[in-house]
Amino acid sequence: MRTLEGVARFKDLKAKSLPSIALDDELVYESIIPMQEELIAEIEKRYQKKNLHDFK
Repeated sequence: MRTLEGVARFKDLKAKSLPSIALDDELVYESIIPMQEELIAEIEKRYQKKNLHDFK
């Protein structure tokens, strides 16, 4: 949010408030900072889903 690029990205994600966290171009958390375990679980879930084709 300190650069024009940051502001543009914030708008692209349609975020309305800070803090906001996007993963894989999807706004996942808005107005909260998740617990570390919750954030790690979300990242791992997305990683596994993205890389599922590698296991077939």
